[in-house]
Amino acid sequence: MLRGLQTTDTPGTSGQDVSIRGRLEVIQHAKALKFFFEQFCLEESTLTEELILDTHKILCEGHEHDDGTPWEEWVGKYRDCEIAASSVDKDTGKRKKSISIRASSVPAYTRQLVCDFNSWISKHGSNTDPFELASWLCTQFVNIHPFADGNGRMCRILLNGVLYKYTGLIACIGEDGDKGRDEYLDMARMSNKKYHEEDCEVSVGNQISHLGLTKLVVKKVSECGERMLGKLDARKE
Repeated sequence: MLRGLQTTDTPGTSGQDVSIRGRLEVIQHAKALKFFFEQFCLEESTLTEELILDTHKILCEGHEHDDGTPWEEWVGKYRDCEIAASSVDKDTGKRKKSISIRASSVPAYTRQLVCDFNSWISKHGSNTDPFELASWLCTQFVNIHPFADGNGRMCRILLNGVLYKYTGLIACIGEDGDKGRDEYLDMARMSNKKYHEEDCEVSVGNQISHLGLTKLVVKKVSECGERMLGKLDARKE
């Protein structure tokens, strides 16, 4: 699941620096994933702000921010700056920005996210659709963009944590390189407009900004299952 997620080159860094940073990023991603799975899946903990913040702290530990801010000053803490995520439109080749929630509102939005997530589970119980729930959580999180960096990786940790807890499955997003990442980023960008249209206007049960990602998640899980079946069939032969 971590394959293909290393940091790409950034201006002003040598190839060796990028390689070291990439390895550190993968190591910390694995540690953060392990921590979240242990707490949320094995220990049966509920989703909390503290769990999200602690996971982010592990994920980005040792990473100096691109603007030079030491990691101790920003990891495991909500951002205090305004940011906008960007991705390249595959049709036009132009870079488009997805506006995130204002920094001053991040704590309140994240708190509401956690509350809505746990309410969803309490309301639907065993009838909860884990694919839709995981995709809803991921969509809300990526549009809030709570942290100065690491939001995409945190998003995938949350997504797969929910999937694994309720289905025993994971969605391998990014393992097929640029194609997989671009597909995910396109989906995230498209959800941004609908997210802001629904914000504070549409109840959680009637929101649809996450449905595109839900389809992608089901597709990725199905592809993983097909590969596993293929390997089993090959062994029988």
